[in-house]
Parts: sequence; structure tokens; C-alpha cells
Amino acid sequence: MMTNLSNASLKNNGSTMTHEFWWTCIPALPTGRDTHAYRVLKRVWFDHTMNTLRIEPDGTLKPNGRNFYTAGKEDHITPVLFQTFTIFEDHARWVPKLLALFGLQPTGAVRGASWSYLFEEFYDGRKFCIADIVLSWHDDAGEAVLVLEAKAPKGSLTAKDIDGLGRYLSMLSIRKVSRRWVCFLVDENDLAQVQAATRSTVPAASWQDLVRIQIESAKSLACDRVIQDLVSALILEHAAYCGIRVTKLDAGREVNPEIVPGIGTAESYGRILELKLPALIQSFLVGSEAALAARGGHRPQPPMSWLSSDPGSAEIWLNSRAGDLQRQSVPDRRVVLWRSNRARPA
Repeated sequence: MMTNLSNASLKNNGSTMTHEFWWTCIPALPTGRDTHAYRVLKRVWFDHTMNTLRIEPDGTLKPNGRNFYTAGKEDHITPVLFQTFTIFEDHARWVPKLLALFGLQPTGAVRGASWSYLFEEFYDGRKFCIADIVLSWHDDAGEAVLVLEAKAPKGSLTAKDIDGLGRYLSMLSIRKVSRRWVCFLVDENDLAQVQAATRSTVPAASWQDLVRIQIESAKSLACDRVIQDLVSALILEHAAYCGIRVTKLDAGREVNPEIVPGIGTAESYGRILELKLPALIQSFLVGSEAALAARGGHRPQPPMSWLSSDPGSAEIWLNSRAGDLQRQSVPDRRVVLWRSNRARPA
């Protein structure tokens, strides 16, 4: 007998926990289904070719090796942590800091930025590749693109990582942009190994430094200091859950259980909504509440009503096996989402 992922699989059992729903994975939730952020994330959670399962002898479903829904996996860590940048709308403030981690800098002022995950495209007319993160921005010199090859902590480099990263810059849409770079994003404990393997020919930066930029950006959010500190504490909490341990930050940042108790109920979400915060900050807080609840072994309610119609990981996989016509197509995976209106000058 086949069943969906059991409640037991939602219990917090460390790095092997597998989530049932995508919205308990991503703290920085989109504000609605018609947003660019939602389309970017759906590329990841709706991919039935990556988020595959297997049927155990007792009929339960278990994840295979590569899976967005499984904590600790590269495909989980990447959007969970990077998507937090959506709550910082002042791209001119944080994009230059991010670029500086890789020894890059914009030309003049940054006017807008956009990104996507798992962008798939041909790079030589016959072969295609999939980029973990593609970030684009506009500045005084026009458009520029940074492709990030992201790795989970202790993730090993492949031969293509060492000698074949140029394929990303040859992708059909990316090679049309004159200013383009490819870099590594890895755990700080893996930096030396990556630099040695690539003979320092490919710039690399750490997840920890990326998180530090987010912490710094939280100080400028349009809310009071209590909420700024709460956002900072949650950023650190989510990073730690992903295995990214961040040191050299101010002590005393703890998640406030009065605002985010981690139980995922209508009442707990309601307390956040009563704060009347800007929409993106509010979405991050209710998303964090849902994520903490799932990690703690609860089965949270959807933090926003429109999320209730999105299928779970098991349903997506089972429907794909049954030939569901609604499943993600190859053309869906090749939409140039990283080049959106958000990255173009006003």
C-alpha cells in the first residue's frame, strides 16, 4: 500500500528530516502566488525529476539522494538561505556587499536585481546544464550576471566543477550579457579545499559571509529594533538548521517565542499579522513560524490561505508517475526567470 510521507518523517531528526510541503522549507515566503518569488521557488519545489521518492516495503515513501525537501541537501540549503534576500528591497545596499565577497563590484549604482534557482539551458547547442543560482543586476553600465555554484557543507567538487564551470557562462541567454562571472558559494570550512582544487582560478565565498550580509541588512529594515533583532535571530536559526554555523556576530540574538513560538497555528500566525508589519517582513515571520513548527515535529497549518492548494512532495511525485499533465515541463525549467523586470532600471 502506498502512502504519503508519514507524520514521523516530519519530526525533527536532524539533517535527514524530509518536509511534506515546500512552504515549511522556505522561511522567506512569497507574498502571493502571482509574484516573481513564487515562480522562482516553484521551479525548485515542483521539479518531479529532482524530488524523487522510493516506495519502501511497508508502503511508505522515502526520498532519494537529491531532494529539495530534505534538510541538509544542497538543493534545500540554497533557496532556504539565499531567498532571505527578498526581504531586503534596497538592492543598492546589499548587492554590492555580496559581489565584494567574490572580488567583484558594480559599475556605479545598483538599480535593481533579480535571481532564480536551477536555471536550465543549452550551452553548446547539444548539451544543457543547470545553474544553482543566477543573479542579475542593473547598474550604470547596464546588465551583469553572476552564476553561483553552491555546495552544502563538506560537499565535494566534481571534475566539471574544477574544469567545466565555463559552461554556465556559455548558456544561451547568459552569454549575451557581456559582464558575467561564475563563482563558488561554500561553507567557510571548505573554502581552502575549493581554492586548492581550482588553483584559485574561480572566486569563492562562504555561506557564513552571505549570512553576515543578511544580518547587517536586517538592521535597516523598516520596522522597530525588536523586529530587526528577531529577523536577525531567525536568519541565524535557519542557517544553523542548514548546517551553516556563523560566528563573530553579536551575542544575545535569540528567537522571541512570544512572537514566533514555532507551533504553526492560526493563532500564532495571527499574533504576527497583528503587528502590521511591511508585507515582506510579515511573510518572513509567518514563514519562519511554519518552518520552526515543522522542524519541531508539529504539522503546521498553511501560514497563508492560498498555500493550502499547493501539493505536497509525495503528491507531486505520485502524480508525475501517473502521467499528470500539470507536472513541470522542460520548457518550464528553461524560463529565464533571473532576467525579470525587477532587475531592470526604472
